[in-house]
Amino acid sequence: MLLDPRQPYRQLLDGGAQLGDLTREIFGGGVVDVADEHALALLADHQALVARDADRHLHHRQRRVVPKPKSKTFRTKSLADSFLSDLRQAAKQGEAFDLATGLPLSMLESEPSGPSFLAFAQSYVLRRWRTSAARTRETDAYALLTLVPALVADVPGCPDAEDIRQALRSHALLPEDRRTKLPREQAAALAWLEKASLPISALGEAATLCLALDAIAVTFEGKTAGANTVRRKRAVLHHLLEQAVEQELFMTNPLDEIKWTPPKAVTVVDPRTVVNPTQARQLLDAVPKVGRKRGARLKALFACVYYAALRPEEAADLREKNCTLPESGWGLIILERARPQSTKRWTDSGETHESLTPGSRTDGRGTATSTHARSGGVSVDNT
Repeated sequence: MLLDPRQPYRQLLDGGAQLGDLTREIFGGGVVDVADEHALALLADHQALVARDADRHLHHRQRRVVPKPKSKTFRTKSLADSFLSDLRQAAKQGEAFDLATGLPLSMLESEPSGPSFLAFAQSYVLRRWRTSAARTRETDAYALLTLVPALVADVPGCPDAEDIRQALRSHALLPEDRRTKLPREQAAALAWLEKASLPISALGEAATLCLALDAIAVTFEGKTAGANTVRRKRAVLHHLLEQAVEQELFMTNPLDEIKWTPPKAVTVVDPRTVVNPTQARQLLDAVPKVGRKRGARLKALFACVYYAALRPEEAADLREKNCTLPESGWGLIILERARPQSTKRWTDSGETHESLTPGSRTDGRGTATSTHARSGGVSVDNT
């Protein structure tokens, strides 16, 4: 029979145990013949001794297994005294304490629900990968390189910021078949980030969102970021939270409730930075002298940029069949394809340039734009 020193022996007897069995197990056979009340008194005394020894044993175990003392810093003495009073009340009420934090169970924060911000950012990138152009993928990742390291808890062993960004750029924010093997420092940085990343639910708090907005307002070097950069990064954060709403992690987009004024972009063009027509012709005449073969192609590209207001990626994939160039007056250019430049890790082909349908057009029709007659004498075949 296994005796529990904290269970009264009278309860054992009421449950069907025989008094003789109890006394025989504890004291041997010599107590079996004594009166029942005398036997019960002996058992009660024995139980008190066993219980006292058990308590001492438990206290000793506690002193051995509890780790080094925990501490917490407060701004004022009154806050510290209030916290200490709560701890004493919990101890007085016999409440269990958590060994990892040193706090009573009633003061432990509830476990975060939902994925971490890092995990949700990874799913966000993968969900958009197939339907996004390489530049869009790069824009998303560039914003997350700022947001993910900023939204972390105060976990010891924070690695170098550049190791974190490189681990995200070349591994965590890519599909599995595109990920590279990380060096030891970057692998350790990613492991730390997986532990420290705040839960996505934390973005429902205004303080956490303001932390994110403050992060996108500066560059990696800590300088003030440009207005367009801030606008693009905020758009990525807003769209990411929209997906969180779709997955019912939030009722509404919490970013819509934050009063935050982004920096204003400079819309006035400094006339000193714009070439006049005479300077443009002189520059175009000088471009063919660059290299042995590139000069003529570069002249065609820059002429289309200047006279037809094409973007460089549009001019790079332009062919003569797309152009109606009269001897005088205005001509017409049909833009069917564009060839933007991006980092190889973001393109489908693995090449720096990819030929794509310009803008959001997917019906095969081109976009028409006019061009000045002066570009008519420039070859636009960039093959």
